[in-house]
Amino acid sequence: MLFTAVISFFSYLFPTALSSGFISNLCLKYGESILVSIRCCERLTEKLQKAKCDVEFLRCCLIYNLMPNFINIRLWKPGVRRSEQYKSFQRNCLIREFECRQKQARKLEKQVSAILIELEKQVSAILIELEKHLSSIDYLNVKKFCHDSASRIHTKVMKTHQKKLEELNRGPIGQNYEEMKLKLIHNISSYTLSKVEERLLCRGWDFCIENKISNFLDFETDLELNAMKIQSHCHQTVFSSICRKIHNASQQLMHTSKHKKISNLSDEELAALKSLKSNNNIVICKADKGNCIVILDKEAYMEKAEDVLKGKQFEPLRNDKFHRKREEKLNKYIFSLFKQGVIDNKLRYQLQSTYSSLSVFYGLPKAHKTGYPIRPIISNIGSYQYKLSKYLAKAIRDARPQAESYIKDSFEFVKRIKEIVLDTQQKTYIMCSLDVESLYTNVPVEEAIEITLNYIYKPKKIIDAPFDKEQMRILLNLSIRDAPFRFQNKIYK
Repeated sequence: MLFTAVISFFSYLFPTALSSGFISNLCLKYGESILVSIRCCERLTEKLQKAKCDVEFLRCCLIYNLMPNFINIRLWKPGVRRSEQYKSFQRNCLIREFECRQKQARKLEKQVSAILIELEKQVSAILIELEKHLSSIDYLNVKKFCHDSASRIHTKVMKTHQKKLEELNRGPIGQNYEEMKLKLIHNISSYTLSKVEERLLCRGWDFCIENKISNFLDFETDLELNAMKIQSHCHQTVFSSICRKIHNASQQLMHTSKHKKISNLSDEELAALKSLKSNNNIVICKADKGNCIVILDKEAYMEKAEDVLKGKQFEPLRNDKFHRKREEKLNKYIFSLFKQGVIDNKLRYQLQSTYSSLSVFYGLPKAHKTGYPIRPIISNIGSYQYKLSKYLAKAIRDARPQAESYIKDSFEFVKRIKEIVLDTQQKTYIMCSLDVESLYTNVPVEEAIEITLNYIYKPKKIIDAPFDKEQMRILLNLSIRDAPFRFQNKIYK
């Protein structure tokens, strides 16, 4: 009896959203005015959730081109239903309904927000003489109460809408995310993904969020500036044709964007995207092979990366002065080649570096291996040696014939082994594969440069480049050796 009395007294002082007498306790403590506000907030929250569910239902109908029953019109001639005019009219009605429901949802959202703010003020005013934590507990419990009520409505309405969509589509709608997430998502972090976040990530790396163009002037200006970059690389008539096609395509895109009101992401998915983006405790990255998504704890990712950077081939630097010196050295040598007449002015500007940035180190987890080790990658885009490396790589690639042992991917490998006929009666065969850990970072640079030079300059020069062997050696060293890069706030070479 004593225990029950204590619990009752405690629930009176600290009512929770889970207790049965939550609302009545609040009414006794703060008066009927609070009760009216809470009930009003509850009704509006439920109404808001219903409106959001309806908006999502209409959005799915528009995306999958499904017509709800309330859009159907009884006609004298049933054959008119198959006409394009009738279908266009139906879609226009559906878009109008979608816009109205969106406006209603936004209006309700503002009302709920205003009531919650007013409720907080009322609770604070009444509890001005009580302990501060009591006020916050009551307010949080009211919010939880409204949230739980809205969640029940959301679950119920979405279940009904899902059933309607499947009936209209005469089958399942969308993709089976439960099966896809097992193949696409590797969550090895301590963070538990919500259903919406899983559904969002299941869309894969190739998914693109459709953004509405807000500033048409900036969009057209960017197109013109980018078009001017290709003017010097093509004939005037070809350039005019390209510009005309770009103009037509951009006008069509802007016209479509101006009238586009349907997003390819729901409000829940947009909220999930923002939530994942703001989570600083996890790292979301692409797997080394395939199109999988790997989620790691940031600390674990940092440890894996730092373990790689402890290798003897990497050396930490104190500042970026070394990077500036390397850039100056490269530009001086390029200028000296220009002065000697080895390269022309066009190639000089193509190879030299201006206002470059540091290369960036990152790692791609190997989802197919135990422990998810990372493959180290250094992105040279925007670095001082990027243009030179790109030029040399193309020249060497063009001079080198394709090796007979080269296999592009697993599909080509399967194709090749299908053509092999083995005598299985006389001999036993075992197929095996070898793997090198961190292959590129462990390649001996000096030896690789010598092999390359000997190949393209002996017995005669086979590379389409204006450099002799010694000049090529210097350029390869400038391009490959002692390249500075950054990882987080640290600089290495």
